[in-house]
Amino acid sequence: METPAGFGLTFRGTAPLECSTIPYLYEDIDGSPVKEDHQYHNGDLKPRDLSVVHIAHKQMGLGCENSWGAWPLKPYLLPYGDYSYTFAIEIAE
Repeated sequence: METPAGFGLTFRGTAPLECSTIPYLYEDIDGSPVKEDHQYHNGDLKPRDLSVVHIAHKQMGLGCENSWGAWPLKPYLLPYGDYSYTFAIEIAE
């Protein structure tokens, strides 16, 4: 895929993939495992001059239907088990 800059990436999987790209490092978004230490809000983030690509085979749904700590509804759970998938990253120039 050609972009105005002249290059791009294509992600191809043997099954559907979930992909996202953000201009932040993980620690920019979630700087601490302790919730009280986490003082960032969306408007506080400063975009970096990079892109972080997240690639996942599957992702469990969000809970918090009626409480922040609630589990997702049954249709959106990802059962425990071994999962595997294959994908390729193609660079187009």
